[in-house]
Amino acid sequence: MNIIKDAINYSDVYIVPKYSELVSRDECSLISIFKYIGFNTPIIPANMDTISEFKMVKFMADIGGIGLFHRYVSLDQIKEIYKYNKSLIDNHHGIGFSVGSILNKEEGEKIDFLLKNTKSLLCFDIANANSVHGKITLDYIREQDPYRNIIAGNVATIDGATNLIQWGADIVKVGIGPGSVCKTRQNTGIGYPQLQALLDISKLNIPMIADGGFKEIGDFAKALAVPNVMFCMTGRFFAGTDKTPNWVNYAKKSTYRGMASKEATNSSKYIEGLIKEVFSEEEGSTNRVFNEIHDGIRSAMSYVNACTLEEFKKNSEFVFIK
Repeated sequence: MNIIKDAINYSDVYIVPKYSELVSRDECSLISIFKYIGFNTPIIPANMDTISEFKMVKFMADIGGIGLFHRYVSLDQIKEIYKYNKSLIDNHHGIGFSVGSILNKEEGEKIDFLLKNTKSLLCFDIANANSVHGKITLDYIREQDPYRNIIAGNVATIDGATNLIQWGADIVKVGIGPGSVCKTRQNTGIGYPQLQALLDISKLNIPMIADGGFKEIGDFAKALAVPNVMFCMTGRFFAGTDKTPNWVNYAKKSTYRGMASKEATNSSKYIEGLIKEVFSEEEGSTNRVFNEIHDGIRSAMSYVNACTLEEFKKNSEFVFIK
């Protein structure tokens, strides 16, 4: 058995402050680049059914970010979305649809429709993408459309990330079990400390999305300090905000659940997700959360004299907390 020592998580380190010539954090740019396209935010709301449907995806398009429909959106729903929003979807590089394994008939039909009718970003999204499901699905998508922009995940190791890139992914989604409504680690014993996964995979010099495990706003800054981490994905911070699907009214309860929960999968087997009740927040709360996260990241950048996220990566050092 190979035992990996000194695997670290966000709570194990701080970013070291340095001399800064920046007068204000407002000088710091959060533009993040993916496939030569600049997006205005490095934050992506999680592609979960209680977080990201049309309202959230449209919001992300409006602010110049990346918005992803979750993979339990049916083919009929995709056709309706595309029918009434064709111009929006075809003309925005950051709108994408999540799909599962092509070995599943329904997912295969969704993939074929999206490849034939749209130019949308595709997000191959299953619990363990480093699998035959990942290989066959990504090979198929890439064979049908060599130029399609593809996100693929999730993985947590160098081997897993290497495979996804070889199979056709453009950017890899990293994270096995760190989410607040994920029980993979508790129910299976499988997992990998999230910050360590990012640090390991960064050695491959491939673009990454850090998916989950953010407990404090400072954790976003720690993730973005890692070379090649282009975006951070979170569901927890947006749960109950006004652009989520279940948002009804301020102070009313809504649900937030993992995509492997019984309620999301309609299955009682192999449950690796939780369901939680959260209070719906005020109107404008999604935008407020973005602003709070952005302020925290910009402030971190100002502490290390970084005007851009690329400079932030170069100027950042971690120190262990003991």
